[in-house]
Amino acid sequence: MPDDEDEDEDLTADVSPLAPEELAEMGELMHDLFGMMLSVTIETETPVPGMAEQLAQQIRAGIGEPECRIQVDDATQDAVVGPTELNADDPHGALQLAMAALGGTWEAPITTDTSTGPVLHTSRPADPNTDKTGATRVHLWTGTAFSLMEYIEERA
Repeated sequence: MPDDEDEDEDLTADVSPLAPEELAEMGELMHDLFGMMLSVTIETETPVPGMAEQLAQQIRAGIGEPECRIQVDDATQDAVVGPTELNADDPHGALQLAMAALGGTWEAPITTDTSTGPVLHTSRPADPNTDKTGATRVHLWTGTAFSLMEYIEERA
C-alpha cells in the first residue's frame, strides 16, 4: 500500500502549469462569469426592433461604461450589458444606477437568492414620451452572469 506522500507526487506529476496566455484567458472568463451584468427586457404588444439595444446603450452610458459589451436578442426583446466594472457584491447599487439611467418610476426591487449569488429584478411601465411605441413594460435584472444563468434555469 503506497503512503500518502507517494499519492501526492503522482497527482502533481500529471499536472502541467498553464501558459501565461491561458492564464490571461482564464482570468477574462472568470471576469465574464463573476462580473456584474445588467439585463433589460422589453414587454411589448408588438415587436419593437432596436428598443432593447437603445435602452442598453442608455444604461451603459448611465453607469459610466460607454465601451462595455452589449449583447442583444431582438427576438426576445432582451439586451445584456456587461460584464461591467461595477461591484459584483452590490447588485442593488448596479440596479439603482440602471434605473436612474433609464428614468421613470420603478417598482420596489425583488431579490431572488441563487446558489451563485443574488439576482435583483424591477420593472416599470413603458414611458410613451421616451420609449418606443408598442412597448408596455420595461424590466431590469442585475447579478453576475453565473447567478443570472441560474435564475433563468430555475424559471425555465
